[in-house]
Formats: sequence, structure tokens, C-alpha cells
Amino acid sequence: MLVSAIVPVYNVAPWLREAVDSLVQQTYEPVEIILVDDGSTDESGRICDEYARRWPERIQAVHQENRGLSGARNTGLDRMHGEAVVFLDPDDAFDVKMIEQMVNAQERYQAEVVICGYAVYRSAQGQKMAQKRRGQVSAPARENLLTSREALQALVEGKISHAAWDKLYLRRVWENLRYPESRVYEDVSTTYQVLSAAGNIAVIPEVLVMHRVRAGSITQTKSLQNFRDWMTAVKEYEAFVRDHVPALFDEQQFFRIQEQDFRGMVHQWAVISRTDQGKAADVRAEILRDGGRFMHRPVYFRTWTAYQMIRFCPRMIPLVLPVYRFFRLLLAKVTGR
Repeated sequence: MLVSAIVPVYNVAPWLREAVDSLVQQTYEPVEIILVDDGSTDESGRICDEYARRWPERIQAVHQENRGLSGARNTGLDRMHGEAVVFLDPDDAFDVKMIEQMVNAQERYQAEVVICGYAVYRSAQGQKMAQKRRGQVSAPARENLLTSREALQALVEGKISHAAWDKLYLRRVWENLRYPESRVYEDVSTTYQVLSAAGNIAVIPEVLVMHRVRAGSITQTKSLQNFRDWMTAVKEYEAFVRDHVPALFDEQQFFRIQEQDFRGMVHQWAVISRTDQGKAADVRAEILRDGGRFMHRPVYFRTWTAYQMIRFCPRMIPLVLPVYRFFRLLLAKVTGR
């Protein structure tokens, strides 16, 4: 089975070689590598051409005007020849056995989507993740085969990530799907649709993706426009869950989604408020309206606390949140959860 690997590329020269090398070194063959240079202004485009010249039978470099991450992935989907596809972000890397193990699971279960574990690295510029100790691991506890309904419920419960890069997909599930362009947080808008379109979804516990968290990446850049895009994505996701109660989800799962999204809004507001108080005031008003929809119901203590703080003493949240996140990360490091 030919597997297409799509890499959206935009101004990632310090990390791009590690990503592409991890594809070139895969133990599985055949793999078609599609590097989509999305209007880069640094050396990224030249690096793509360099790899395409070295492996012309395996790698194609595509250059286009900037259309964003979604546009680059969509270009790859339109050009792919594989029966299956994986996505690799250009600052991440795959384990060399990633595609082999994912294909083995696909064949074993006749699955249309396969999901693996991943490790998160907070990495300095230019430092290879393989040179660091393994980062914080997120992986299924055991190998399992899920129906579409079970996978969607696991997505709601946070047992499956919205990310595109920890999954192998059969081509069929993308026939009528593409990423929404001119928006960020495209995975939140798309993964639930992929799982809904798939029949069987296999999960395997092997940690096969190294995911880099770095300053300047899309998910680490907090702006009012990114906040608006995030709100659009989560509201579409909420609408999907609400429209499928009780067929796929119950009321408690829908409520859990609303509460998680509210906490995400508070976090984004806290970051925005450090740089632009004017924009933060508009966001705060939206958060209060959104939280008011369900705050009369029993919620987690941290949710209730965040709502009361943003309501009565919003200036405290940007000070408290970094401390809270530090202890959460410390707890995760100690417990592995």
C-alpha cells in the first residue's frame, strides 16, 4: 500500500530537516513525501527543493502562495497518489517505524483510521528532539478497535486528540472532506468529521510521533484573530455534539465539551490581556456570556473559580494562570498523566 506523507511548510528552516529525515528513514516502503512550501520567506523552500532533487522518485516539492496550514494540507490531499495518508508538521518528527506500525495495525483491524501515541517536547530552536530525553507522553493505555461512535465519544472525553499528525487515514475518508482555509485550529473543525466518516478506528499504544511545542508556532501564538478562529472551530464542534444527542452523545458529554471550551476561552483571554487590554475586554464579555449558559449546573471547582475571577477580579487571572499551569505540568511529569 502506497502511503502519502504530507508536510505543510512555512518558515520552519531550523526544524524542517529533522522532520523530512524522519520520513526518508522510515522502515516502511513505499512512501510518497509531499512537501508543500506555503509561500515561505526563509530557507524552507530551498530545503524542500534540495530534498526533492536528492530523492526525486520519493519526494515532490510544491510551491504555492501563502494559503495557511489548511491550504497547504489541502494541496497535499489534492496531489496525493497513496491509498493512505499521514500528516507531519514540519517542526515535528516521526519514529522511524511509525508508518510501518500504523500500516500493520490498519491491516490487522481493517481500520480506516489508526491512532498512535505521541511525546511532547518543549524544544529550543535548532535542537533535535532525538537529542533530548523523551518528552511528556500521551498514548492509549492499550491497543483497541473502536467504532466511529466509540471514537467520537473518546474524542469528547479527551482520550483521542484533535491533532492530524498522530493518525494514519485511508484515502476514502478524505473524499468529501478538506480543511477549512483562512482559519487556524483547523484540526478542531475537521477531526470529528473524519472520525464520523470512518467505519473502524484502531488505536495503538506505541509512541510514534515527537511533537514539538515552540514559541511562534500557530497554537502558541495568541491573538484576537486566532481567538475568533478558535471560537468558530469549537462552536462548530459543539453544534455537532449537540445535534447528535442522544444518538451519539449524552447530555453529560455535551456539558463536558462546553465546560472544556469555557476553560480554553479563559486561558486565551489571559494571554491576550497581557498585550492588548482593549481587545481583551471584548473577549471577556464573550466569556461571561458563554459561561453564563451553564454556570448554574455543577461544574469543576477550577471552572467555577475561573468564572468568578474573570467576573469580579479579571486582573488576577494572568498572574494566577502561569502558576496553575506550572503545577499542572509538574504533576503530569511526576505522575505521567
